Amino acid sequence: MLLNRGLHVGPSAGRLFLAGLGSVWRGMPDPIRAFANYREGNVALAVVHEPDYFPTMVRLTPIDLQLSGHSHGGQIRIPALGPVVLPPWGRIYHTGLYELNGRFVYTGRGLGMVELPLRFDCPPELTEITLEVA
Repeated sequence: MLLNRGLHVGPSAGRLFLAGLGSVWRGMPDPIRAFANYREGNVALAVVHEPDYFPTMVRLTPIDLQLSGHSHGGQIRIPALGPVVLPPWGRIYHTGLYELNGRFVYTGRGLGMVELPLRFDCPPELTEITLEVA
């Protein structure tokens, strides 16, 4: 488990740096600690449950891609209007791919539900992301 930690993966433990952060909601993220071992030139990927922490990650780390969940896409969406209710830390980058200063966050809708066992216009999603060497 990567809790405010990061590690290099790939051939000779290089090219990809993978970091995991503690819960933002519970006040436990430490991006500086998570990226303490990052080596310049590696691709940086972070798993952060709450997507709206993304601007902080962009400001404090060399992140290239953040993978998040938390919002479940809103679970209940009104066509052409979007999500009805979104949780704190999941209101801005709530569904799909977003870019900020050349860096990216992807927020998946996930398979589960929170509070109400209901989804409307927001099907569950199991995302597959393929990383390619450039």
